[in-house]
Amino acid sequence: MAAPTNSARPPAIPRRLRLVAHHALRVLDGVPGLSGSTVLVAVSGGPDSALLVKVMSLLAPRRGFHLRAAHINHNLSSAAATLQQHALEACRVAGVPCVVHSVTVPEHSGQGPEGAARAVRRDALELLARELRCQWIATGHNATDVAETFLQRVLEGAGRQGALRAVEGNRVRPLVALTRGQIRQAVLDVQLPAMDDPMNEQTELLRGHLRRRVWPVLTEKFGAPDRTLARAGQLAQEDDDALETMARRAWQPHIGADRQSLRDLPIALTTRALKQLAESVAGGPIRTGHEAVRKAAKAAVAHGGPVRQFKVGPVWLVVLGTHVVAQHDPSPRPSQRSVVKPAA
Repeated sequence: MAAPTNSARPPAIPRRLRLVAHHALRVLDGVPGLSGSTVLVAVSGGPDSALLVKVMSLLAPRRGFHLRAAHINHNLSSAAATLQQHALEACRVAGVPCVVHSVTVPEHSGQGPEGAARAVRRDALELLARELRCQWIATGHNATDVAETFLQRVLEGAGRQGALRAVEGNRVRPLVALTRGQIRQAVLDVQLPAMDDPMNEQTELLRGHLRRRVWPVLTEKFGAPDRTLARAGQLAQEDDDALETMARRAWQPHIGADRQSLRDLPIALTTRALKQLAESVAGGPIRTGHEAVRKAAKAAVAHGGPVRQFKVGPVWLVVLGTHVVAQHDPSPRPSQRSVVKPAA
């Protein structure tokens, strides 16, 4: 394990990495309990993660944390073995021990190839973090990734278009303020071993289509669309966080939400409150579309019969007199109820 050095003077940060280190430290200094913890760095073999593991190795002795690294081999392309070699070499150069974990991405997950690979990778990193006793997982997401994710969510019609956060749960994204161009330049400046994953350039995948076809047009017209969209995503995320906090005040576990109180709220808060209520019973996020939940929320607070039920993801929102509650197995029986199933 790469441990913080006891030397009074940590290794000098190369001049060409000082800007990267500056932005990474702004993120790391916002991580609670970082000193003394162990961070697992996800290393893909690409430029982002090569720079990440290098910079993290320079900052670890400055902030007193330990480092491990992991490469998740998806076995999805002919370049998988070469990517693995680049990941291991990047870790060797940084002096960080790296473990390799091979996974199988399901073909029919209902999430598409990108979503399925992302889910498998996330689960594998969580498993390795537990096995290696790492409190944090660091990934190489950058400002261009933030912009692409925000644009993709808007175009897909998601109800919530927030950005990737710098710190989210046990995930840390130290490079999130840097654009992909800045990262590539830094990798060239210090000659780090890295290669581009060919899958990222496949135009039949949405992310690849955005990078190859849409992004060049936006760059030609607007100069730096990644910075602008990343900032818009961050502002949207701040708004989203505030609305989520306000919506949480509108319901209580095991009690539900008062219908009259919901009527007094803007529909945006009512929708969020009832989705939160449904997710509290479901035990996690639900995939039902925003418009479907909004439709159910409007109907649930409207005047009507004393018992109405609405399917939201794996649970039901049930109107019981003055309250709306969420249940896995709604009561009364289907023959006694009015049921509305919004489209997912």
